[in-house]
Formats: sequence, structure tokens, C-alpha cells
Amino acid sequence: MNFNKAIWGFIVFSFTLLGCGSGESNESSVINTDPAVISSIDISSELTEQGQILKATISCLDCLPTLTEYSWSIDGMIISTIDSYILTAQDFNKKIRIEVSVNNNDNLADTAYKIVVPSRIQVSEIYSSDGAFAALKTDGSVVTWGESYWGENISAVDSSSVELTNVSEIYSNPYAFAALKADSSVVTWGFNSRGGDSSAVELTKIAKIYSTDAAFAALKTDGSVVTWGESYWGGDSSAVELTNVTELYSTESAFAALKTDGSIVTWGNSENGGDSSAVELTNITKIYSTDVAFAALKTDGSVVTWGDNFNGGDSSAVELTKVAKIYSTNVAFAALKTDGSVVTWGNNFHGGDSSAVELINVAEIYSNQSAFAALKADGSVVTWGSENGGDSSAVELTNVTEIYSTLHAFAALKTDGSVVTWGNNFNGGDSSAVELTNIAKIYSNWGVFAALKIDGSVVTWGGNANEQYTSAVELTNVTEIYSTTHAFAALQTDGSVVAWGSNERGGDSSAVANDLLPSGINIVVIETDVP
Repeated sequence: MNFNKAIWGFIVFSFTLLGCGSGESNESSVINTDPAVISSIDISSELTEQGQILKATISCLDCLPTLTEYSWSIDGMIISTIDSYILTAQDFNKKIRIEVSVNNNDNLADTAYKIVVPSRIQVSEIYSSDGAFAALKTDGSVVTWGESYWGENISAVDSSSVELTNVSEIYSNPYAFAALKADSSVVTWGFNSRGGDSSAVELTKIAKIYSTDAAFAALKTDGSVVTWGESYWGGDSSAVELTNVTELYSTESAFAALKTDGSIVTWGNSENGGDSSAVELTNITKIYSTDVAFAALKTDGSVVTWGDNFNGGDSSAVELTKVAKIYSTNVAFAALKTDGSVVTWGNNFHGGDSSAVELINVAEIYSNQSAFAALKADGSVVTWGSENGGDSSAVELTNVTEIYSTLHAFAALKTDGSVVTWGNNFNGGDSSAVELTNIAKIYSNWGVFAALKIDGSVVTWGGNANEQYTSAVELTNVTEIYSTTHAFAALQTDGSVVAWGSNERGGDSSAVANDLLPSGINIVVIETDVP
């Protein structure tokens, strides 16, 4: 703002009237002239036939409207010189500066500015349970659709009984959702006994939420933990002391809490990792899991395991030292060592036995439910495990950059944007019917792959016609894809959402189609020199 706002101009005129030798002078007269002062700039929005309009309205003292000037700019480039501006699609989430100049008859001017960032009220992220989607919008509201019946007459998608506003993040298990709000409180819905009903616990000051297949565990800002859901699946933690916790991990039915001192506390199904009393858990840095066992990596690179002995809980037959990272199928582990070699254990048929392959110079390991695929430093791939992905001898795997999976198949993305697939044909192992070029990223559900191309289009294969059927929807300008077990939801550049696949698992979003469309804008003020 101009310095005029802080200074009053005083002009003093002194007149001495001389006449008839009177020698008297009149008193001095003082005239105060007020400057123009901008007291506020309000930015509003309106959707018209021309598009979304931003309009500036000022409050001003001693201003002449005919002398008011406006200047809208983005990155220093003037975009409008009137009191309004029609937004283009490229303007959203950019800083827009509006500067206003005012004046009056005495040429005592003022200027003020405001910088705003307009953003669409639209879907920003989509979350899922096994059979339902929950779309989080930029204004903190949530739209849900999918499975309408999930046992005990409890709807896994019916969120009408809870207030879903000011939500910042959503978590889920296969049967229920838990929404973390901006005030650190939590709202839950879905299958009541499996986490959808949290009325028995106090969920405040929550930092993050974790889950097993039928329970939730909420980590609070003070390091304590609150649990709810099926007791046998980790919903009841009353028997353990959960303080100073930094991170939580889970199998399908047990939790493991890592504490600040590197110790571990476990609870839930004792056979699937809930009981760790037989092992010493100190100096732990991270925990990994199969469906039924845990593997804890220690600071010295060694590993401690517990849970179902036949499916990863017993690692006594292998040497686990100098381990950098651990991967898993549903019932086997693979430990990548610092020298690029790999050690495996657990169920032999699901990847626990890698004796038939040479595992050296490995950079990363991927897995589906029953097989592993190791990406080597030279871009080649070695596979082992069940026939559902463990045998890749029929395909050429070179120049691979990333590997994706369904339950029983793999898809390898190559440096040239092409894709090679193998494994169970019904689950995406056979992609011969589709053209896979210029692929940017691949997504999957249980049995179908969805490949996002560089141009924003999508190619699908695997499963049955109902699961991959996309001809009824237009998949263009896609930026991200999400999935339930048998359906997909694609987020497009204009903020709209397209769903396909099994109607019962979220493939039909027609009932909430209007709710999923962009609706108005948010205007955030990031800088100004007026109130």
C-alpha cells in the first residue's frame, strides 16, 4: 500500500489582511484532504456461460470509481485489466495476482494487491476396500460407491450415517473404511464388527491408521495406539502396553508395533504373528510380513522371524545377515542382501525355494501371491515360485524398468514403453490380444491389468469380460487408476472419475456420477497487503 495511508496532508494557509492601518491579522485556516484508501479486496467466483469467473470487489474510502484500475497477472504476465478474469483450465492451482490502484480528485492515490490460488473442488484421491471406493475431494468431502451388501446387513459403502467433511486421508481394510479428518479425529463406516463401528473407542489426536483384514489400529500423536474391530484379528490390544510407538505393521490377522527404543509389541492372532514371545525383538529398524508371519530387520542387518512356521515364521534354515530389504508373497519371504544376492524361505511352492535360479546382482524384487520376480541391475529378470508367474521361460525379459502383478500373473514394463506378460492367462498372463506400446504405468486388481499410456488412454487385459470391459466408458486423459478386487476407477485431468469392472465391486458409479464431477472452486489467499 502507498505511504499515503499513514500520513495526513496538512496544508496551512495564512492570510494577513492589511487595511486602514488596523495592523490586525485573521486566524490561520487549516484544510485537511483525505487520501484514497483501499481497506479490502474480496475475490469471489461465479460459474457463467463464459466459464468460471474470478471477480475482485474493493472497499475504498474517498475513491473515485472512474479512477480505479485493475491488473490480473500470472507469473508476471498481465491476463486482465478489468475487475474480473475468466479462468482457463491451465490456471487452476497457479498463483494469480490482482493489483488495484485507486485515486481521488486531489491525486492522493493508493494501491493494494492480493495473491490467490484457485483450485477446483474435485476428486483428488480414491481409496478402496475389497468391494467399494471412497473418493476424497479437494474440499475434504467424500463420495462412496460399490458393494451395497457385505454381510450382517452392513453396507460397506453406506457412509450416510457419518459426517464426511474436512477429511484429509482415508484408510481401509477389506471390509471397512476409516477417514482421518483435519482435526485429527476419525470417522469409520462399513462392516461394523470388522472396523466399520468405532463407537467404543476414542479417536482423537490420531496421526495415522493401520489395518489387518478385519481390524484397525490408530497411532496417536503421543505414540499411544487405539484398536477396534474383530478381537481375534487385532481389534483388541488390551493385553499389551502400547506407548512410544513409531510405526505399526500387520499380517492378515495380527499387528506388530515398533517402539522408539527398537523393541516390538505384538497382538492379534497368535499363530499369525500375534505372539512373539519366543524371539528376541530388540534393535529393530523395520518389519515385513507375509499373510501369516513377520520378519523384523535389525540395525546390524540380521533378521528375526515369527508367526506361522511353514509360511515364513521359521527362518532357521537360512543365513540372514547383511540384509538390506525384505519382500514377500502371501506365504514366503525373499531377503535382498547388500551384495545383491537373495535368500528365500517359507512355503516352497510360493517362492520359499529359489535353489533352481541364480540370484545375484539383484536390484529389486517384485511378487504376486505365489511367485517372485527379481529385477537385476542389467534389466533382466529372474523368476521363481508357483506356475502362476514363477516360470517366465516363454518370454524375453530384458531392458525391464518396472514389474507389476495381479494375484497370479506379472507384467514387465520395458525401457521402450512396451510390456511383456506371463503367468496365469486368466489373470493377465496373456496380453496377446492388446497392443502394449507407449505405456507409462500399469495398474491391476486381482485378475486384470490396466495399462496407462503416455497419451492418457488405457488398455486392459486379463480376467473375464465383465471385469475388464471398458468399451462402455471413455478412458482418455487419465492421470491415475485405482482398484478394488474386481473393478477400476480412473481419475481424469478434468477432475472427473470413470469406473468400470464388476458392478458389485465398484465398477458402476452411475448413482454418484454427479457427486464425482468437479463442482465450483476453492480460492486460497496466500499473500496480501490488505485485511
